[in-house]
Amino acid sequence: MRDMVEKYQLFSFIFFSYLFSWSLWSYLLVTQEVNKITQWLIIIGGFGPLIGALLTNYFTGGKSKLKSWLKAIINKKFNLKSIILAFIYPLAVAFMVYIIINAFDFNHLLREVNTNWYLYPLNLLTIMIFGGGQEELGWRGFALPKLIKQFNPFISSIFVGFMWYVWHLPLIFIKSTPQAKLPIGWYIINIIALSIILTFLQSIIKNSNIIPAVILHGGVNISQNYFNINAAKAYYLFSLVNIFMALILVIKKKNFFFNKQY
Repeated sequence: MRDMVEKYQLFSFIFFSYLFSWSLWSYLLVTQEVNKITQWLIIIGGFGPLIGALLTNYFTGGKSKLKSWLKAIINKKFNLKSIILAFIYPLAVAFMVYIIINAFDFNHLLREVNTNWYLYPLNLLTIMIFGGGQEELGWRGFALPKLIKQFNPFISSIFVGFMWYVWHLPLIFIKSTPQAKLPIGWYIINIIALSIILTFLQSIIKNSNIIPAVILHGGVNISQNYFNINAAKAYYLFSLVNIFMALILVIKKKNFFFNKQY
């Protein structure tokens, strides 16, 4: 098995990630029973990409490779610019969507959400660990660096985005999950746009630290609540803004996105 994992590391990562998550989510997919207890299957399943990266690293190099990988993606060398961008971007997008909603009187896209701004850092930290941010240790911490060694950043972003989308598929068909309420077409387009943005964010620090990606991913999942936006109904607006930003990045940084980095 070690030789197989060594030879097909990216495929092994996908296999382990999907196996872990989909095994936990399969019960809910069949029963459609999401409650205070079974929702932990969704939360724990969200660690699939991390588990996939851990197992792939372990099978290809044991504890030493595992430690070196973790040391490489979680280190003390923070890039302040990337941290600030990661923190601000989701809020800026949510604010832009809020402005569009009010400018065109799209009041049906709003809802009352009992949120307090002073709790945003704490809520963001929770989401970073348990609500989506932890996925980045697999997507951008493992898969993206592997792909960039073979393809240019644009193709790599598309591949990771598609991988990211397919991994979420069971959640789309489980009632009561946030993904079940989202339009599938816009969902895949938005994920790929975010994948491009995250690739650029990681390029600022040469993939040496995964924290900025974790922050941005976490912020994307909760920022709409702080502007009283109905995320499901207004999802196409979030998608359009992210697509616009991704296009700007690809056009302005075409030398980066369309040239191999290695």
